[in-house]
Amino acid sequence: MRAALLIFFFEKMAERLHFNTGMAYESMLAAEHLARYWLLRDVCKGKRVLDVACGEGYGSSLLRRWGASSVVGVDISEDAIANAVEKFGVEGISYRLGDASKLGGTLADEEKFDLIACFETMEHVQDVLGLLRGLRDHLAPRGIIAISCPNDSEVMGDQPNEFHLRRYTFAEFQAATTAVLGGAEQWLLGTPVIGFGVCDLNDRWAQGMGSDLSNMLQGTDAVSSRFLPAQIGHEISAQKAHFYVGVWGDQLPRSLIAAPIAYRAYVGPWNSWVAAREENERLLAEQARQDERHAAAMAQQARELDAGRPQLPQRNQEIQQLESEIGAYKTQVASERSARLVMASKLHERNVQHQQLTENLRWLGQRAAELESAQRITDDMRRAADEALRAVTSRGYRAVQCYYRLYEHGATRWFMRPARRLAAAVRRVLK
Repeated sequence: MRAALLIFFFEKMAERLHFNTGMAYESMLAAEHLARYWLLRDVCKGKRVLDVACGEGYGSSLLRRWGASSVVGVDISEDAIANAVEKFGVEGISYRLGDASKLGGTLADEEKFDLIACFETMEHVQDVLGLLRGLRDHLAPRGIIAISCPNDSEVMGDQPNEFHLRRYTFAEFQAATTAVLGGAEQWLLGTPVIGFGVCDLNDRWAQGMGSDLSNMLQGTDAVSSRFLPAQIGHEISAQKAHFYVGVWGDQLPRSLIAAPIAYRAYVGPWNSWVAAREENERLLAEQARQDERHAAAMAQQARELDAGRPQLPQRNQEIQQLESEIGAYKTQVASERSARLVMASKLHERNVQHQQLTENLRWLGQRAAELESAQRITDDMRRAADEALRAVTSRGYRAVQCYYRLYEHGATRWFMRPARRLAAAVRRVLK
């Protein structure tokens, strides 16, 4: 898992090297990028070179340093071209801002080139035919073209690379390039290597130069180097390669870029792989034992089933009894459900009756209040009538008293006798 994450990290970083952002120097990453340009070291001398998708220009600078008469670097990133001019802008190198698939417009004023490098580019462009035709049209007679393409299926697995518009198998890479450029003189495979080196006790390159990315342009040639056969399990094929390279016009020698590494760092992944392999073998053996125990258990169960077959009628009776009990239980549940529905209906009816009774009681209360108010009004009217009657009666009584006294007077007695009788009768009544 850790190795896979490291490979993914390097692949993400490898889309473009940044020399002015503090990007750290990683020897594995540097070796991958330099190995492609190192293929052209011996063939670039005295040639006009085109470096397509040059990035920040380190490759163009190396080609010029190795003896190219002139180098033109083209990249679609304005930031990359500006950094290339600032970091690697020397005499004999010209950097152009342009689309790799439209080289005709970018290089309209340029003569044809003796050597064209197009590394890790075709997976980024939409118009691959336009890119390849541009390379073909700008190549001088007897010129050389070197094109590389990553093997995303091997490097990334199922993880997509967000910067790549499509993936290429080796067969697809061959088909796409040869359809425009014709048959290639050579097919190469890029791959990591393992090995050993011997250096001087005080070799400055073995001591390291710091963490700056520009250290990848330092170093020295090894006087003697050798490719050993790959061990079993490490064989390299087109399907296992890190990237592919196609060469048209000539054949190129192998390139080998290496950096020192501490022994423990070197053997650590190997020891981890050996331990993982032993653990895997142990797990496989344990799995085999478990499979044997499982097979034995299944065989034992089969024998027990075979031995219990005469008891099947009894089992059938038990199953029928259980089915009967389940049917009775379902009937009981249905009955209880019907009873609950009836109860719910009655409760609903009672609730409706209760609401009607509450409405009637509220109406009767309102009527009682109205009658009580009418009773108070009637009592008030009766009291007023009684008071009026008493007032009238009191005035009549006083009038009769007055007449009576007049009648009793001696001077008026003789003609008041009839009135006297009447007054006596009235007084009797009033008393």
